[in-house]
Amino acid sequence: GFSWTAEPGADIKAMEGSYEFKELDDGSTEVLYALRVDPAFTIPGFLRKQAEKQIVSSALRGLKKRAEASA
Repeated sequence: GFSWTAEPGADIKAMEGSYEFKELDDGSTEVLYALRVDPAFTIPGFLRKQAEKQIVSSALRGLKKRAEASA
């Protein structure tokens, strides 16, 4: 797998993420995606949930694109 840490900025105090890959018996791959974000401002719960869904969807699309490009 791999991980990263973003530089703090005006909107983000801290952000780090990672991907872990596990090959399964059937030849497929299980992916564990983790992301921790510490924003520099308060985010209401309903907006946080929307942002989480968009971030995960975007991460999966990006991972799929990279995997297909190197296949």
